[in-house]
Amino acid sequence: SQQACVELCLACLALLVVRCAMDKAGFAFVWLVALGVTLCGCSSSGTTTTTTTPPTQNQGIYSDLTCGNEGGSSVVTANEADWVCSNCGTAPCVTSSGDCYSCYSAATGSCYKYKCGSQCQSEPCSSTCGTAGGGTRSAVNEPTYTCTNCGLTPCVSSQGICYSCYGADGNCYEFTCGSSCSASACTSAGVLVPKFSSANASHTSAAVSV
Repeated sequence: SQQACVELCLACLALLVVRCAMDKAGFAFVWLVALGVTLCGCSSSGTTTTTTTPPTQNQGIYSDLTCGNEGGSSVVTANEADWVCSNCGTAPCVTSSGDCYSCYSAATGSCYKYKCGSQCQSEPCSSTCGTAGGGTRSAVNEPTYTCTNCGLTPCVSSQGICYSCYGADGNCYEFTCGSSCSASACTSAGVLVPKFSSANASHTSAAVSV
């Protein structure tokens, strides 16, 4: 402990005084160096705080495997103050194996894929918004419409239904997978469609049919 370390330093100092009186200055110098090393150890102990970012395999294009919510940048996890998750929602959770999830339930002590308001769950918050989070945002394809908890770049259909991703092909999709959209979870087996961007000049902001 810090106190024990300080007590050891004081004992060494007392012994150094005795040695200085009995031995040559060279031997006393060796003891002085040893005391300095000990003091440095005492001054630095207990003052360092380290935050650890979980492995990146859970972030990016396949983050949907464990992170149902997006946004939040780098956020300290709700259950472990020395871990951070990126783009996994505003209140992520980390498992004992270092995997990021979007929600921590204090009631169960477990991590969940989706944070739906104040609730944690394993299934999407809605059938069309497979990627949650983002608060309330304007639809990418029709800015006059807004979607809530449907990801950072939602899309609205011609029926006024919110989806999580607007594809470069002019369709709305349930999941955002990095720079792509998908009608199913973002796994390697899913079909990915490039996400719409302003560089796709052939597209307009009209609502699309799904």
